[in-house]
Amino acid sequence: MKTSKILWGLVFIIVGIILGLNAMGIANIEIFFNGWWTLFIIVPSFINIFREDHKVSSFIWFIIGIILLLACNDLITYDLIWKLMLPVILVLIGLSIIFKGNSEKVTDEEIEKLEVNDTVCSMFKEEIVKAPKKFDGVDLEAIFGSIKYDMSSVSLKKDALIKTCTVFGSVKIIVPKGVNVKMKKSGLFCDMLNKVKITDEKNTIIIDAFTLFGSVIIDDK
Repeated sequence: MKTSKILWGLVFIIVGIILGLNAMGIANIEIFFNGWWTLFIIVPSFINIFREDHKVSSFIWFIIGIILLLACNDLITYDLIWKLMLPVILVLIGLSIIFKGNSEKVTDEEIEKLEVNDTVCSMFKEEIVKAPKKFDGVDLEAIFGSIKYDMSSVSLKKDALIKTCTVFGSVKIIVPKGVNVKMKKSGLFCDMLNKVKITDEKNTIIIDAFTLFGSVIIDDK
């Protein structure tokens, strides 16, 4: 059983027990404490930390939720939060540059020689798209939305390019089994994960990904 499912189950069980004890007069546990609304940030973020594809952004939101909870209970001041905001942003940008760099060594020349001939855009909704068997590159744009792009039935005859732009959204790409995948990564506060293992296949799918507060996940299943 996945860790995230267990944690979500425990959350509902605990809340149910508290409400039951309160109803029977056994306990009087106050659920709506100062800053209770921050739990809608803290709990989902904490649970998503245990998911392989959402660790970085979830950890950032978890810290933000904790800080807001402390501020609601006067343990730190909002004035201090504003003063620390710029230093924290600079540190996070630095960490993002270090750890979200071009780790798979995709050159600009490799990208420039390939083209995209299709576009899929998702704004404030979910798109599930089956790629055409005759695939010739695609541009995936998820703005406050999500895209699941299924290439599993594509027969790749040559190298192909996929460009992604994700802002407060997510993109998941299912590639055909046996192909190589290389990613050029850029962005802030994001998760970009290539789960595809390197093979001896000559043809390669190159992912040119930009992500801001979102995720791009590449898998072959």
